[in-house]
Amino acid sequence: RGPRPAPADDALPPQRRGAGDSPSRRNEGAAASEKPTTTTSGHGAGLMSGASFREAEGKLRLEREAELAKSEPEKKGETVYRDRRGRKLDVLNEFMRIEGEREGQRRQAREEYEWGKGTTQKRDAALAQEELEAAKDEPFARTADDPKLEKMLKETIRDGDPMRTWAAQRKSERAADDDQRQRKPLYKGPTPPPNRYGIAPGYRWDGVDRGNGWEAKRVAYQAKLTTRKQDRSFWSSADM
Repeated sequence: RGPRPAPADDALPPQRRGAGDSPSRRNEGAAASEKPTTTTSGHGAGLMSGASFREAEGKLRLEREAELAKSEPEKKGETVYRDRRGRKLDVLNEFMRIEGEREGQRRQAREEYEWGKGTTQKRDAALAQEELEAAKDEPFARTADDPKLEKMLKETIRDGDPMRTWAAQRKSERAADDDQRQRKPLYKGPTPPPNRYGIAPGYRWDGVDRGNGWEAKRVAYQAKLTTRKQDRSFWSSADM
């Protein structure tokens, strides 16, 4: 047997690979080509002079301000107020409306308080207010010839005064005359028909009953019940 022939590849002379054909170097070249040219701050990568850095920083600042102005809403616009249903509200008109409602409530509360007062209390309050208004223009010191002071001293009733009874009677008569003048006139005509509340008619009533007769029926029924109750009481005690 002869020697075994060598393969065809072995017959070729060995080839020398170039520096660029190394796999590791090829990967490094690809990585170098994919390496970013700018940093995360926006500046260029690598060495930079101070002047170029300041120039790049100024451009970046302007770009950031422009982007921020586009993203933020308009700050010069007025605030829009809306109600529960999403309708726009005029702040001034809404404020005036709320103030009007509050003033109406305060006025209503004052009127209800005034309605709860009597006539005498209202008159006394009015007199006290008039005295306070008049006291604004009076001097601080009062002399012996002050007419208001003299009148107040004369109307004062003191213990041991021999005219005390007469002064008290005169004061009560004056108060009664004042009440009579301020009181409304009363009805002075024929006797009106009775009613369940005992309310007298007005002084302008002409004496004609224009009702439907309900009050008369009710009063008659009440009188019937009272009479029947008295009859039962008399019958139960008749044999005693």
